[in-house]
Amino acid sequence: MDVEDFDKLQSLAKSPELFEKKRQRLINSFISSATSKEEQAQLRAIQKELDSSRDQSSFQIALANSLLEQVKLKSGLLKKTVAVFLEQEPDGKSPSLVSKE
Repeated sequence: MDVEDFDKLQSLAKSPELFEKKRQRLINSFISSATSKEEQAQLRAIQKELDSSRDQSSFQIALANSLLEQVKLKSGLLKKTVAVFLEQEPDGKSPSLVSKE
């Protein structure tokens, strides 16, 4: 793959559907170029394992991102709770000592 092909794939990545179609065509073309049916079958089995790993990784990344968002939300809630308890502003600044009355 030359730089020009890489640049085309990189621009396709902005559209996941088009990128996936192109990826599948390239993979199928490569597998079809194998010299024997046995080699093609082996390559298809390897590709199936790769796709399965990729799908599992995508799920794990989505799960990790979801957990991270929950932690961020709880962290914000914790900061607000502590601020109320300590009578401080949520940004960590102490409240004004001068009464606003």
